[in-house]
Amino acid sequence: MTEEISNVHYIKCVDKDELGYVYNAVPRPRLWYRPEDMEYFDTHFTFRRKVPRDTPDGKSFTIKNLQVIHDHNMRSKEREQKRLHYEYQELPKLEDNETTMIEKGKTKKPLPDT
Repeated sequence: MTEEISNVHYIKCVDKDELGYVYNAVPRPRLWYRPEDMEYFDTHFTFRRKVPRDTPDGKSFTIKNLQVIHDHNMRSKEREQKRLHYEYQELPKLEDNETTMIEKGKTKKPLPDT
């Protein structure tokens, strides 16, 4: 019997603060096989299959010999201002709109299992 393998795998992501110090180092889903089969839902950190399967997803792996460094200082001031505007102004509107549409039954997305 062959073990099923998920199509989403993790890479260690290292976050740096404004002074360049590491404040977080955790695996995050960053390597996707057939990303067209997946979609984000609820937040930009959670995901699911677009078409649910009868069998559970297979095992995900953390790729240990890769590392992503995330440092906001690498962005220009203009780019960082745009990111902050999107994250704190635009994204909440989109998330509120999607939640409202789900509550009103006006979305074609399947609701997550509860």
